[in-house]
Amino acid sequence: MDLDTKLQVQFFLNRLTSPTVGLSGWNFFTINKGFILNVSAALVTYTVVVIQMNPKAMRVIHHLVAQTVTNGTNTNGNSDSSESIANSTNSSVY
Repeated sequence: MDLDTKLQVQFFLNRLTSPTVGLSGWNFFTINKGFILNVSAALVTYTVVVIQMNPKAMRVIHHLVAQTVTNGTNTNGNSDSSESIANSTNSSVY
C-alpha cells in the first residue's frame, strides 16, 4: 500500500475507536447509538401513556388480553377458533 492509503486506513481506524462514533450536528450534538435508543425509548413511553389515557383503547386492549387468556386456558389444549370468534362477536360492546 502507498503512504496515502495507509494514512487513510489509520485515520479511519482512529475514528472507529474514538469514544464518539456518529453524526455530528455542527458540533452541538452527536447522533449515535445511545441517542437513537433514547429517542426510541421516549417514543415508546409516550405511545404507552397516550394509549393509557384513551379509555376506548384501554377497553380494546383489555378485551384482547382477556380473549388471549381465555383461548390459552382451554381444557383440551387446543384453541377453538370458531368458538373464540363467536365469543368475540357476542361480547364486542365498546
